[in-house]
Amino acid sequence: MKVKRYKLKKNVTWDDICKLPRIQDGGEYIENTAKKMFWVELFKNIDLCVSFPENLSTWDDFNFICIIDDDWGQPYTPFYNHLNDPSRKPFPCVESVINNYNKFMDELGIFEEKE
Repeated sequence: MKVKRYKLKKNVTWDDICKLPRIQDGGEYIENTAKKMFWVELFKNIDLCVSFPENLSTWDDFNFICIIDDDWGQPYTPFYNHLNDPSRKPFPCVESVINNYNKFMDELGIFEEKE
């Protein structure tokens, strides 16, 4: 099970960002330079929050993304444990979060996988 790493496609503009589902102002709680953000539930109160800075060239998938456990109001540590150590075998809930994260990020159309 691999957590994919992402970067913005080179041709992505603010117009593209503003057309995303659930896009709204904010996101400073994810990264203090964020101007816009959206969120989506990945699995049972585990949310993916993606924020965007005004200067899109500074976006990265570590500082501008947060996987958060809504029940506890904090980052979902098992996801980050797996991100830091991909050799770990995820338990079913983490596996669902990772699968849904990868699928959602792939389908948005503004990201591509880092090499």
